[in-house]
Amino acid sequence: MPVVPDNLTACGRPGGAPAAAVGPVGLPRSAGVVCVLVGIAGLSCWLLQLDPLRRVEPHLPLMRPPAAACCLLVGVALLSLDRDEDRDRDSGYGWRLRRRGTLAAGAAGLAAGANLVLLGTEPGVSRRLFPEAAGIDSFPRLMTGTGAVGACLVAVALLTLGTRRRSVAQPFALVSLGTAFVGLLAALYDVRSVSSVPLRTIMSVPTAVFLAVASVGVLAVVPGGVLPRIAAGSGSGSLLARRLLPVAASLPLIGGLCSYGRSAGWYGASTEMALMVIASVSLLLASVWRASVAVEQADAAYRRAQEELRAAEASTAREFQRVLLPATLPRMPGIETVARYVPAGDDAVGGDWYDVLPLPRGGVGLVMGDVEGHSATAAVIMAQARNVLRAYAAEGHSPGDVLSNLNRFVSDHTDCLITCCYLHLDPAARVVTAVTAGHPAPIVLTDDGGRHLPVHTGLPLGVDAAERYEERTTVLEPRSRLVLYTDGLIDERSLITDPDELLAVATALDTGTAPDTGTAAAIADALVRRSPDQPSFPDDTAVLVACLDQRQPDDTPGTATRVLASAPAAAPAARRFVHDVLTGWGLTPLQDVAELLASELVTNAILHTGGEVRLTLAQPGPDTLRIGVHDDSDRPARIGSPRPDDIGGRGLTIVDALADGWWIDPSPAGGKTVWLELTGRS
Repeated sequence: MPVVPDNLTACGRPGGAPAAAVGPVGLPRSAGVVCVLVGIAGLSCWLLQLDPLRRVEPHLPLMRPPAAACCLLVGVALLSLDRDEDRDRDSGYGWRLRRRGTLAAGAAGLAAGANLVLLGTEPGVSRRLFPEAAGIDSFPRLMTGTGAVGACLVAVALLTLGTRRRSVAQPFALVSLGTAFVGLLAALYDVRSVSSVPLRTIMSVPTAVFLAVASVGVLAVVPGGVLPRIAAGSGSGSLLARRLLPVAASLPLIGGLCSYGRSAGWYGASTEMALMVIASVSLLLASVWRASVAVEQADAAYRRAQEELRAAEASTAREFQRVLLPATLPRMPGIETVARYVPAGDDAVGGDWYDVLPLPRGGVGLVMGDVEGHSATAAVIMAQARNVLRAYAAEGHSPGDVLSNLNRFVSDHTDCLITCCYLHLDPAARVVTAVTAGHPAPIVLTDDGGRHLPVHTGLPLGVDAAERYEERTTVLEPRSRLVLYTDGLIDERSLITDPDELLAVATALDTGTAPDTGTAAAIADALVRRSPDQPSFPDDTAVLVACLDQRQPDDTPGTATRVLASAPAAAPAARRFVHDVLTGWGLTPLQDVAELLASELVTNAILHTGGEVRLTLAQPGPDTLRIGVHDDSDRPARIGSPRPDDIGGRGLTIVDALADGWWIDPSPAGGKTVWLELTGRS
């Protein structure tokens, strides 16, 4: 970047003053040339005592000398707007030109203001220069009040363009343009023929032309002004304005032609008025009809383009979503998984997704998520969330940590909300750990019926980056079926409106008499099947069904494993895990002591090793529980000898006192596992 001196801003103006209005410089230049020519012609006619317009149409008022002078000064000011921004700034040419334009605009404003002050007086300049002039209407001296007001407005607009509030110039220029248009109509339609308006109050045609041209030149350089928007806009309003502008420009011409015919003696005043009305109304109706047709066509083209764009976006998003959703689910021992995805009936693209993940430390990850909204953006965010979740799960994080990390990503990188349900399923041990973020709880179907999987529902992803998601662990009955789904299945506009109703439907489907009833495919197909009364879903719907091995015996020994991060929350998480698993195994008498001992072992491992630990619960017999905590340290665990005032060092002492036995199992790959055993006698 170029270095800008302290006394200059990046635009190169001293003191940070704003640059001149930048716009279509060709139009201000043309307007300036026209104003200069009209001003020179007006002054020349006054000095030479010429009246060319009155030779064509006697009723037309002449251009006053002050109006011609203002026209010339405004033209100079308009020409000063057209400067080359790329010229050498050190030469000072641009600033001299800008200063000249400001002086010219100020002089024009002073002249018009002085004319307003002197209205009704006779300074006598024309009478002294031309004593033979017949009367005031022959070569009047002062500008009319309407012309003076219009010139003042144009001068103020030009002066405003040199300030920081350049957009303020637009209202002044618009009022001046309206004044010029009314004055031009009054002059060309010969208002004096139908009313007692004195000639000196009617603006001359050159003055009206000068004000109109100058106003258009100012509007062309106003930043974000109405004129550039009309010229470049593609909306219906801009198109309608472009169609009607020629009509407005043609109305003075119609009046002038009709008045000329009456002056030439072709017809009388009544015929002139009738011709004016007929011609004006016909032109207006024809232009309005053409404009309405053009607007209609433009709106139709816009709607078609929008529909094509939406269709293209939807097609791209659907293809994107189709590629991201797994075409086939992985086959893993001990579990059968089937998924169904049904798009919404209105062909909108949503952010629903499902996934089945083989986890690095064993087990299966089941995912069901839903991104808010129906657009290509929702599909893209769905892809990001899916990949981030897979990455954290592949690193071996616990379900709660996976969703917590995903929540931070969503909060930091997107503006959408996402609901998600993530399950860590151990098919062999029939243990599932669930965590949900604003998502409906899964359904568990068993031989005895169905129920909602116990979960702790946290906030949707993206609401609070600091949200921690609490896990719940459940021991499943043999041959259980898990049903995960998105809220499109229980939409209030759908046949099933709440989770309890869906549970009843799923239970009925699972306990039917058909030969294939209870299989994953049969349950999934039945849930997404529609009735003739409602052939489509009002929202995207995804269903994932996971069935445990139907040949699994009832007396399978239980084993449950949980990986805990090295954090203060590890001990409470260990206690919740032990409580949930022992509830499922029917070992509730051992819950209190097992929670205490597991918490002590986990705390010792985290304090003395610093890495993550693996908590394992095993049930080798009906009334026997083993708890193992594995860490990466080879240092053996020893019972400490703390002083009475020490707050720690008693973990293994408590274990030795309460457990039926404990031992250390070194791992050949490094690290060790501290085991303890509890029985019903404990």
